[in-house]
Amino acid sequence: MMNEFSKKVENTKISVLNQAADDEKDSSDFPNISEVMGFSGFGKVSKKKPPPSKVKKAPGLDKNAPNSSEKIAPSEQSAAKQSEPDNPNSEVEPVGEQVSDSDDDISDDDDGPDTRGKEVLPISHEIKLNHASKAVSGLALDPAGARLVTGSQDFDVKFWDFNAMDSRFQSFRTIQPMENYHVRSIEYSITGDLLLFASGGPQAKVLDRDGSQVYECRKGDQYLVDMARSNGHVSSLYNAVWHTKDRNIFMTSSSDCTVRLWDINVTKNQKTVIKLKGRDGKKVSPTHCVFSKDSSMIAVATIDGALSLYPTKGPFVRAKLSNKTAHVKGTETSCLKFSIDGNRLLSRGGDDTVKLWDLRNMTNPVHTANNLDNVFVGTDCWFSPDEKVVMTGTSVQRGSGELVFSMLTLLMNCTDFL
Repeated sequence: MMNEFSKKVENTKISVLNQAADDEKDSSDFPNISEVMGFSGFGKVSKKKPPPSKVKKAPGLDKNAPNSSEKIAPSEQSAAKQSEPDNPNSEVEPVGEQVSDSDDDISDDDDGPDTRGKEVLPISHEIKLNHASKAVSGLALDPAGARLVTGSQDFDVKFWDFNAMDSRFQSFRTIQPMENYHVRSIEYSITGDLLLFASGGPQAKVLDRDGSQVYECRKGDQYLVDMARSNGHVSSLYNAVWHTKDRNIFMTSSSDCTVRLWDINVTKNQKTVIKLKGRDGKKVSPTHCVFSKDSSMIAVATIDGALSLYPTKGPFVRAKLSNKTAHVKGTETSCLKFSIDGNRLLSRGGDDTVKLWDLRNMTNPVHTANNLDNVFVGTDCWFSPDEKVVMTGTSVQRGSGELVFSMLTLLMNCTDFL
């Protein structure tokens, strides 16, 4: 009996061993069964190895580099913490591809939007206002910044109200105050309730905010030889500007070789007449006139290239300050602007230049910017409110003009950029 029982036990052990061998052989055919089933064994849980940290390359150098805006998984964050050294002062060698200085230079030279001057110029939004098919020759923004008035070569003047404007960006009023003359200049008064217009005709007009006429200059007698005896201009105007302190006084320049001061409370004739003469003593036509910020001085540019300054209260027989060769003779200086302190004058010449003058010494300009095309007499120039930037435009016969800015870091040092 014992022999038979021992034989049965031995046979059972052999069958069990054979079955275990077969199971081991079957498991060898599926080596990744633990990964497929999602476990690595029974009982004790094996520790997971942290995934390797991703090294981000400089953007723009490698197309396969991950985006810097992608979020990092928590496992990656924990792995990064584990990889940090215990000593914060110890130096850690960089891992991954090193970016050299030459690569930085290459990335800087890549084509992209030019952002020069964006930190200085407050450029954030823009809209397009369609006035007409012809060139816009004058525009003015009221002191509050709520309304804009534009004039064009098609004789139309349009009023724009930003507060009441919808998505169509249309003007709320269109008039023709100068009849058959195109608009040359538009300017709001210091109080913002009156508008001054100069056109290709001899008469300037003053309108209120809604476009109703308030005042019209008288037309002079063209048969008089002495223009000082005439009650008004007899030929086309170049520009008209308001007095910077008195809302009732304005000034006009005309091709009849005179500059005239007007008072809207006086309807008969002008207040003052300035007759202009050139270096040879002959009459010369003005191309632009302007008041200083404190209205103590009047600056006049003439077609012979000269700049002349007169006291506002007179006398007007001879200029107090002048430069007879400020710009090229025969060119039309299109704009003059005073600085706030009244010591500097900016001139936009018809000789394709912008010049900055120190009125304490007008022998030579402080700075000259060249190669700025100026074909039309309406091209302006401006100081920024803080007077750190100077702006002007270029006007050409064909194609599109440009806005040109100049940084005034110091009075004696200017840097031009577009």
